[in-house]
Amino acid sequence: METLILVFKCMLEGHIESQDFATYPCGCIYACQKFVWMDEVVMLQWVEQELKPQILEASVHVVPLLLLDSYMCRMIALVIMQINQLGFEVQQISCGRTGLCQPVDVRVAKLLKDELINLWESCMIEEEEVPDGELLRENA
Repeated sequence: METLILVFKCMLEGHIESQDFATYPCGCIYACQKFVWMDEVVMLQWVEQELKPQILEASVHVVPLLLLDSYMCRMIALVIMQINQLGFEVQQISCGRTGLCQPVDVRVAKLLKDELINLWESCMIEEEEVPDGELLRENA
């Protein structure tokens, strides 16, 4: 099963990374990125924390195949080289074909992401920021 990677809007070594990650549940990969997207650094972190342990569990005579979509950070030479050095064969999914190779990601994950966005927006609407920086609930 693939480990969930959560990317936060934060600079490396900022408050979230240095203070909050220690309090978050185990079993996820937590990362910081200025614009909250998967970049080369976060992708290499995923390779180290997710793929490397998987290859150590693979049978000796098996060459795992990793299908990657054409998103730019996944096709950076350094990322592909690191994945190949672990023993994975990498194949790029043609543009517009991700749904055929990753139906769960395209269908199920989209529903989950949409629901998370709705919950987050509802939470933000219920809270208002007061001048001293504290958050108060409207119903409190």
